[in-house]
Amino acid sequence: QAFALKATVYVLGSQQLPLKVAFMDLMAYTGYIFVGIALSGLLRPMGALVYRGVLLYSAVMCALFLLRTLKRAALWGGAHQGAVDAAKVNYVLLCAAAAQVAMVWLMSY
Repeated sequence: QAFALKATVYVLGSQQLPLKVAFMDLMAYTGYIFVGIALSGLLRPMGALVYRGVLLYSAVMCALFLLRTLKRAALWGGAHQGAVDAAKVNYVLLCAAAAQVAMVWLMSY
């Protein structure tokens, strides 16, 4: 997952202004998934509805965190100077956030 995020950051960059986000930062961003999975696993005995609700909530919150963090990195990296198309940034980040939710759901089983 961290390699996929690194590829996402690479796609967001341009030839004139490549984005520089440390790989260890990306590893930390992907590590927040496990907090939600562990919390929902602890609440699993309370029922399937509680388990899935907590899992969905944590997945969406992790995706929003990733979306906002990478968007800030893209804007500080030069996208605000016109080096990167803003629509491209939004679509790529939206796909990365959707993949984050899917990864939480897949890793929880």
